[in-house]
Amino acid sequence: MAQIPIFVINLARQSERLERMSKELGALNLEFERLDAVDRLSTPPAEFQQRFTKTGPIGPLGKGDMACSLSHRKFWKEVLDRGLETAFVLEDDVEISPNLPDLLACADWVPKSANIIKFERKGGPKTRVYLGAGSSIWIGAFTLHRIFSPHMGTAGYLITRKGAELALSASERLSMPVDHFLFNSAISRFAVQSKPLQLSPAVIRQIPDEVPSDIEIDRPAKNRPRMPIRLYRKYKYSALRLPYKIFGARHVDVPFE
Repeated sequence: MAQIPIFVINLARQSERLERMSKELGALNLEFERLDAVDRLSTPPAEFQQRFTKTGPIGPLGKGDMACSLSHRKFWKEVLDRGLETAFVLEDDVEISPNLPDLLACADWVPKSANIIKFERKGGPKTRVYLGAGSSIWIGAFTLHRIFSPHMGTAGYLITRKGAELALSASERLSMPVDHFLFNSAISRFAVQSKPLQLSPAVIRQIPDEVPSDIEIDRPAKNRPRMPIRLYRKYKYSALRLPYKIFGARHVDVPFE
């Protein structure tokens, strides 16, 4: 049984992040491959214009958000080009649970119907994520749940070949950041159709970094949609989450917190 391939998205000009990730993954005896991130500073404006709409559900995107989205799209293409059945991606500003190696030792536990499995816990301790009923996997006490509410972040997730095909096809022209595209079913048709799963307990979380985020640096102020659109989304979210509010939200735990 071979380890699920691991890719770490990293900008060439941020070698210190790569060094830290190398030490963290090395301590867990996990092999990985660096995936050269798309750089907002060197990407021609014409490429951004070709791949992104001028505005979208959450307003116009900064070059950092667009570059990050294209980096993940580059990962999906890599999965297909190499004929991989499953692959795992990490951003280079994460903390990793010691449980990750067991989960990536082989892909036998990955459901055949799965497209994307989120390994990350995003948000503070009071953040609640609405999840469907869990199905157990044979590794430890982990369960998989359908995600039924927006759960942002792309710090660590597994994608299958079928998921990569679907993601590439649906992202020819994007109107939102990649984490919304993958995990925000309120505004992303793909996030509804792909039925992303959440690993619980989560084993990845982003950490504050001394190196400023390229995404945050040039992110424009939010351009809020008009009131009718906001109200429509509000009631759409509420209807979607109502069964889970009645029966109780499942909280995504991070083992090392």
